[in-house]
Amino acid sequence: MTTSQPTENNKEPILDLEQVQSGTNSELSIRLNRFSGRLHRGNVVQVPLDRHHAPQDIVSLILGLRLPEAGRLLFDGMDWLGKEYSRHFQMRHQIGRVFSGAAWIQNLTVAENLRLSPLHHGQQLAVVNEKIEHWTERISGSRLDAVQRSLKRRPAFVEPSILQICQFIRALSIQPILLILERPTRLLPEDLYGTLVASINELRSGGMGVLWFAGTREEQDMTLEKTVTRWNIVNDELINTEAN
Repeated sequence: MTTSQPTENNKEPILDLEQVQSGTNSELSIRLNRFSGRLHRGNVVQVPLDRHHAPQDIVSLILGLRLPEAGRLLFDGMDWLGKEYSRHFQMRHQIGRVFSGAAWIQNLTVAENLRLSPLHHGQQLAVVNEKIEHWTERISGSRLDAVQRSLKRRPAFVEPSILQICQFIRALSIQPILLILERPTRLLPEDLYGTLVASINELRSGGMGVLWFAGTREEQDMTLEKTVTRWNIVNDELINTEAN
């Protein structure tokens, strides 16, 4: 069953997990044991990770690629149930993701990778290129020339830190209402941290929510405007202490 659309006053959370039960696919995964939590527009939920934790199973739940064993999970007021694949398709296009590992189609150039999703969702090429150009200039800093050169190359021939910048360009250029970050600064040049934070806060002021799986102390200590809620991991299980 599909729930109603979110209200105009933005009180509807972007993510709403209610008593969600989900096991794990590997020893690196994080369990959900009747987990409840909400992420509202403009807010950040940060999940500090230990070195061995892999958030991919949780992200697959949020993207509707896996269904919970029990409980309810809503994205922007809608569930992932049923066979309304066109609706699910459009829902996923509202989620930007910075992966913790490689996430490139190797036989395409970086620019073709960046365009792939928005073009697949029906956006005009000129609009897509404009957004990519905007975010390339907005977040590349002193590496702008290197990033622009990388767009013409295949991912295997691009330096990892430049590819990480391109991951942010890809995630932000779709204008997501939810941004999922998985250890986002692992390969990012440190001098771009401030640009990253400023960009995130800019989009949050427009209503974007952020789910940040933080893999380092530097990420966990980054200064973000407004209150940051933390969901913690205890014995490989996700815990929302604020819900207790």
